[in-house]
Amino acid sequence: MVELVKLGCGGQTAFAVVWLDPEHGELERKFSSRAEAMLFAGSIESLGNSLRPTKPVLVSELCKKYLIESRAGRDGALPLAQATLVSYQHHFSKTIEPVVGTLRIDQIDRNLAREIQRAIIFRATSRDAASRAFNFLKTCFMWATTELGLVPNSPFEKMRIQTRRRGQPKRIKIHSENEMSRIKSAAFDLYTSSNKRTREAWFTYYPMLLLLMGTGIRISECLGIQRRDFSENLKDLSICRSIEKNHGGRPKPLRVVDVKSGSSERTVPVPNSITPFLEDLLQAHSSVWVFPNGGGSFRDYDTVRQRMWNRLVSSAQVRHLGIHSLRHYYASELIRAGFVKEAQRNLGHHSAAFTLDMYGHLIDDGGTRLRELANDVSSPF
Repeated sequence: MVELVKLGCGGQTAFAVVWLDPEHGELERKFSSRAEAMLFAGSIESLGNSLRPTKPVLVSELCKKYLIESRAGRDGALPLAQATLVSYQHHFSKTIEPVVGTLRIDQIDRNLAREIQRAIIFRATSRDAASRAFNFLKTCFMWATTELGLVPNSPFEKMRIQTRRRGQPKRIKIHSENEMSRIKSAAFDLYTSSNKRTREAWFTYYPMLLLLMGTGIRISECLGIQRRDFSENLKDLSICRSIEKNHGGRPKPLRVVDVKSGSSERTVPVPNSITPFLEDLLQAHSSVWVFPNGGGSFRDYDTVRQRMWNRLVSSAQVRHLGIHSLRHYYASELIRAGFVKEAQRNLGHHSAAFTLDMYGHLIDDGGTRLRELANDVSSPF
């Protein structure tokens, strides 16, 4: 039974949803508006036909329900990105379900939560993987607590899996100056190759590579660039969309999405040295996409990774780091030069402090320059 109760206190009106939980007795949640209260009451009632059967809810049922609703947009939010859903599904099937899937959610107290935490660390392939799996589990329980009212509080609240020691820098893999020099040289050789098919392929790949190196944009953002995103003289580029990876054969239109966050939507300057290559490319085709495939649509990440990036690093005879290392290289160059706020804006980070935390360890001068940059970042003026 679910009951909507109108409350009045100090001239203000509020509403409460009261329902009877088989395990915990009568529960109550308050809302500032009637509409919010009615929506929550409706979710509790519908839950009686789906997630809240006569038998107790298992952890596996809760996580599956979270994944299903997140695909469509959970609790009025936008649908989660496909890449995020794939990652959550992987951590659920590989770690969460084998460790804790058959447990009832109301059985887990703080002590059992600690045991689950240790079991996840033991089962996962790395502490990073364990941390991501554990965070997904925490998210599901927070949803069960705040939105579904299945349990009064989360036993995992304020718990986390530490992935590195205090003071230990984040491990970011970046090609050395010598390696980058060899990458640039190998790329130009492919662009000017005597082989016609290679030269034609790199007519598109070379300006793409230069743009990635010269702006620090993500490969997903680069693949999503359209003609209209450039300023008239190709001096500035607006980043507003990205292309998701092809997980599960999704139709192409569904893979064109907004950038990952508000700070990711930005305008970045395009180096003058890249402009001639972009002009030649844009004059050679009529697609709305700047880097189209043979059919005029956007290119797939896997195709670019295999045919452009993997071939390039093999030709250059350098370490096979991911294509995202180009973004790290761009960031490291700006940070070493002292342009922290510029790096933050161009990379689309939410704060300069986050950028400095990510790349500050690259500045090795005894801490003097790093302190100067930190003061600059934290200055209110």
